[in-house]
Amino acid sequence: MLKTKHIKLTTNEMASALALCGYDQIASQMINEQKLIQRKSEFERFIEQAEFGLKRKGYWDDLTKSKLSKGLEDLLHLLIQSINKVRCINIKNRQVLMIHSLNDKTSLIQQVKGKEHRFTFHEKEVGYHEILANHFEVEITNKTVNQQYQTIEMDEDVFNEFHHMERNTLRKMIEDQQFAPTLREFLRAFVDNNQEFNNVGFMYSEYVKDTSEFEQIIFFVPGDDVIWHLDYEMVNKNKLFIHPVQVNAYLTTINEEFIHFLE
Repeated sequence: MLKTKHIKLTTNEMASALALCGYDQIASQMINEQKLIQRKSEFERFIEQAEFGLKRKGYWDDLTKSKLSKGLEDLLHLLIQSINKVRCINIKNRQVLMIHSLNDKTSLIQQVKGKEHRFTFHEKEVGYHEILANHFEVEITNKTVNQQYQTIEMDEDVFNEFHHMERNTLRKMIEDQQFAPTLREFLRAFVDNNQEFNNVGFMYSEYVKDTSEFEQIIFFVPGDDVIWHLDYEMVNKNKLFIHPVQVNAYLTTINEEFIHFLE
């Protein structure tokens, strides 16, 4: 196992490094999705910039077949070979956290912020409670849920309408005493989260078979001293439920699911 504390790469550097390691398909997919190269005339400059960045950071080695340092090459092989992964998306700040299971003791944490990828190794026995709280910017608290807050039931059409409703209209609803305190408080958190739900996806990905599928996706919105969890198990009956859950209890439950899925 690598001893490197962390590795930082730009998206350009990562795509180039993957290609140098022989993962051309993933590199091409990254380049196309991120629109890193839009014209053929940009290709040579892209290669030069990536090589310069890798050399400046000490990740280049002319003596290896891939031209990459052994530490970086080993990390990328571990990254691609990992099958069980968890993807966490913080909608408000457009940040992505990927957790890749490596073996029974270690996982690889990948934080994506803008065009920077930061990799660190993490001992599974420590758990992911604090990592989750930091990524989703929620305070770990045992404060009980306000007794006024109840489960919200709504049909799918209303739910979808909230996503596209003018923000000023939602703010008026939040201030309108005619609406129930539960709905108003949820809408307050929903608006603050850019009218979207954060999500946590448990996925299987196999590079050799070129397959990737989600086993489960959890949706929620962080609020003040509460997490609003979306229950869509009855969506086939056009019903959705949004449950207010105590913060620490929610993080503990997700942490336990992480440990089980990534074992």
